[in-house]
Amino acid sequence: MKCIACGKDGAHERHCCDDKPRFCEGCFDKHHIKVHDPKNRCPDCAVEPGNVHDGGCDVERCSVCKGQWISCGHDNHDPEQSKWTGLWPGVAECRELGFWCIERRDARHPIGGCFWPCAADYPGAREDLNRLACFNALGHDKYVGSPILGTVTT
Repeated sequence: MKCIACGKDGAHERHCCDDKPRFCEGCFDKHHIKVHDPKNRCPDCAVEPGNVHDGGCDVERCSVCKGQWISCGHDNHDPEQSKWTGLWPGVAECRELGFWCIERRDARHPIGGCFWPCAADYPGAREDLNRLACFNALGHDKYVGSPILGTVTT
């Protein structure tokens, strides 16, 4: 049987959440870290919080442009400024800036939905990483003056 992560033959390990063989031994370890890690390690390179990402990590962000470092090409990137914090990159910044969103689905977007800005305590609110990416690229918040879903009062 083929491993669902790498495609190689030898998926003899069991999935940690059910009893179907899905992963080879190496991929099982990585998947288990992503799903059930008490140390909150990076879901790609498995470094613990406070450490520099291993080379080629998909999660590491560029210290220059804030994009994905393996695909941006900045030679002056400083890995010390992009250490794994235990949170997905951008989550802490969204919380600090108050960038929250909710996924809304309608007839035009029944599956993927659209993300609408909202208040932090709006039901279903989550960090708006897309808004943060625009903020980093433009240097200002594109939603200033736009309607934002408000707080629900009871």
